[in-house]
Parts: sequence; C-alpha cells; structure tokens
Amino acid sequence: MKKIAIFVEGQTEVVFTQNLLNEIIGNHNLQIESVSNNIHLNLSRISEPNNNIEHFVLLVDCGGDITVKQKIKDNEQILSKSGYSRIIGLRDLYPLTIDNLPRLEEGLRTGIGNYLPSNIIIAVMEIECWFIQVRNHFLNIDATLTPEYIETNTGFNPQSHDATLIQQPSLLLNAIYNLVGLEYKKKLYQSRTVCDFIDYEELYFETTQSNNKLKQFIDEIEFSLFEEE
Repeated sequence: MKKIAIFVEGQTEVVFTQNLLNEIIGNHNLQIESVSNNIHLNLSRISEPNNNIEHFVLLVDCGGDITVKQKIKDNEQILSKSGYSRIIGLRDLYPLTIDNLPRLEEGLRTGIGNYLPSNIIIAVMEIECWFIQVRNHFLNIDATLTPEYIETNTGFNPQSHDATLIQQPSLLLNAIYNLVGLEYKKKLYQSRTVCDFIDYEELYFETTQSNNKLKQFIDEIEFSLFEEE
C-alpha cells in the first residue's frame, strides 16, 4: 500500500484534489481521508486504511496559503513514522504577483523534506485558473457559454488565452458564471459545483499541455502513488 499526504490551502483545493484522485485512480483502489489541520495533525483520529486498498491519501486542509509549508514542516516526521512515503503541497501565488514566483518557489523548497520527500506546487495565480482553462467545464454548465460568447462578454477566451496571466482568476470565474445567473464566491457548495462540472479527461490530456503547474501537480501524484518504490 502506498500512503501519501497532500497539504492544500483551502476547501476548493480539497474538493478538486478529491475529484482528481478519483478520476486518476478510481474508487476501488483508493481511500481518501480528509482532515482540517487547524493546529496539530492528530493521526490517532484518522481512520486506518482498509486492508484491500492500494492507495491511501491523507488530504489536509491547511486553512490558508501561507500555512501550507509550516503544516508540512510540523508534521513530516510523524507522517514518516506512520508509513507515509511522500508529501505534496498545493497553494496559490495570489496575492503576490507573477514576478514573485521564482523567489517564492525557492523559499518553499527550504526547511522541508528532512524526513520525507516533499514538494510544494504553486497554482499560478489561483487554482481557479486551472478550471477556467477547461473550456468544456463551461459548456457542461450552460450551452451558451462557448469560448466565443465568454470572450465577447469578458474579454477572455478559455480556448486560446492563458489563464495563468490573470491576476485573480476567481474573479473572472465568477464573472463567467454571472453570465448565466450563477456565481462563484469560493463557498464550499460552489466549489463542489465547479469541480463536478470539470471535464477531467480534457483537463488531464489537454489543459496540462498549456498549464505546467497543473501538469506538475498531476505528475507528483502519479509518481508518488505509482512509480516510487
């Protein structure tokens, strides 16, 4: 059995990662335990993996982007002792600007990985830019939300424009949803709706070709669960 931990900054990332894992692995080989790590991670409260499960993922909501690294640092020793093989982190770049990305990536590499291989991926600028780039996501919501219609009303074309250049993608996502009388304000039920409408096949095979951070996140998951000895 492979056991890994994924530390993410908030509930949208939790919902997306759960859906992504189920798409990549399938429910029959996967057990996910989601927890909120407000202070200390208490492994005694986490369910033991089922004996017939091949992949166990502990998914930790850190409650903020700046806490992801610290939560990993605080818990990697106990996770190592508990049989976990790797830690993956996921956080946004926003409210920092794109020119801060190299410095932030360098800073996130220091101080972790002392007990387990660990890597933190930064979604540029927010994880919502991954959702925006999946054009079928909008068509699954409403047939009027074609790339051309979205561009006419927002100036952004999800088929041909680069969502990583948008300073706050969540605002654009909300503006697109507003076109059909919906909204996206990062509430849990809205995050679930967005993530359920994503075309994960398109995201996996197409969106990763234009978004290297999404590809890096998926590659980290697949390497951790399928290729590591």
